Amino acid sequence: MKIATQTEIRASAEKVWETLLQGEKYSEWNPYLQTMEGHPAPDGTLKVKIFFRGESPFQQQVQVTGFIPPRYFSFSWSHSLGGWWFQAEQVFRIKEEEGRLIFHNELYVTGLRIRFGRKSMNLAAKLSMEHMNQALKERLEGQEG
Repeated sequence: MKIATQTEIRASAEKVWETLLQGEKYSEWNPYLQTMEGHPAPDGTLKVKIFFRGESPFQQQVQVTGFIPPRYFSFSWSHSLGGWWFQAEQVFRIKEEEGRLIFHNELYVTGLRIRFGRKSMNLAAKLSMEHMNQALKERLEGQEG
């Protein structure tokens, strides 16, 4: 299952990238990924606190799966029972399209778990990701002046 959101941000790709990598500051602005511990790097391991709207926040160790500055950052995690039950990959893409900067926030989910609550999982994740997009936009555009 793919859950995709995007927003236009009036900031440079480098500024968006820098903000995404400052996990120690997530608690100041990011309602979806509330913390990120560790240093994002290719094949690195991070610890994130994830909050899907309507659910309790949970901490998860994640594996960095993509790292192409300043355009692409992704990480994945699996349920403790294994990827057959639940596996997710969070993807952030920063693209310039027709002179505008577009931030893409995507979540790819697989496993048997999605058969039991696909609609609610889709809605909770989408709302959480859109909330993050708006908070990122406000944080970066508010720094302009």
